[in-house]
Amino acid sequence: MTTVVLLLIVLQSVMSQNLYELLEINKEANEADVKRAFRKLSLKYHPDKNPGSEEAADKFKQINRAYEILTDKDKRQVYDQQGLEGLERLERGGDNRQKGPNAKAEVHVSLEDLYLGTTRDMSITRNVYCPKCRGTGAKDGKTKQCPKCKGQGITMQKVQVGFGMQMQMQVQCDQCGGRGQVNQANCGHCRGRKVVNDVKSLNIVIEKGMKDGDEIVFQKEAEQIPDMIPGDVIFTVKQSSHNRFKRVGDNLFYDLKISLEEALLGFSKRITHLDGHLVEVSSKSDEVIQPFSWKVITGEGMPKRNMYSEFGDLHVKMIIEFPKTLNEKQKQLIDQILQA
Repeated sequence: MTTVVLLLIVLQSVMSQNLYELLEINKEANEADVKRAFRKLSLKYHPDKNPGSEEAADKFKQINRAYEILTDKDKRQVYDQQGLEGLERLERGGDNRQKGPNAKAEVHVSLEDLYLGTTRDMSITRNVYCPKCRGTGAKDGKTKQCPKCKGQGITMQKVQVGFGMQMQMQVQCDQCGGRGQVNQANCGHCRGRKVVNDVKSLNIVIEKGMKDGDEIVFQKEAEQIPDMIPGDVIFTVKQSSHNRFKRVGDNLFYDLKISLEEALLGFSKRITHLDGHLVEVSSKSDEVIQPFSWKVITGEGMPKRNMYSEFGDLHVKMIIEFPKTLNEKQKQLIDQILQA
């Protein structure tokens, strides 16, 4: 017998009973309340304490099943909004609810943030399932048969199909939304809207080596819409331009200004990196630096994401600053050097 079949058999045994009533808790109970109630009842109805009692054994299975459902966030949402029938569909073939829209925003960071890694705390305002009725819109979660469709979830509607001809078609009941049940009374907290306004604080982790355009995803943290899977909150990394470094992939690029004298006779300079450490760039005394030539400093680029011990390279472009004017003596000296 497959696991799904076994689950359905146990599920059918609790079909006639409210899972919250089964665990002797109210609909507002949090996960800690559910666990506390389960421990108490499982001790009471455990087969070892009730040898030979089929009633206790059956009750033990029921409270275990109720505990499994009410401590699983997704299953509990489906149960609260679609009842055990919706949960049975979930057990048979997965969650048949459509996914709600994603919420998107940008998080602005500096190049230093992407080099060192950082965090941001951001708050979002969204609708969430009412904590009092858990998204049912009904006071105490209590419903009654829909008076319009008589619990069928569908009604018959006459449709014009041709000149003087009509036919009847089954359509979803517009009063109960196809559920066959309506609220006995609306929840006083959400006034039957099923959702309330909520402010959620999210801690955004900017990992070392992240790039402009990377996405940080908080799954199922977007707007909560009844009978839909919550969408994701997606933050897109937006890096501000830097006044000294330019990033391409995992490499950094830097323009270094040197004098004509340094280009001809050699130099040694230090570049202050993004985290404050100094990187030495130099040339030998017998090396003539050509304008716009490059020096590559291995391992001094950006950290590679998820491989923090590995870095790209630092590419340094030589910007030679020529003198704006020369006096006669300087011209003569240069002429002598070039003719030598």
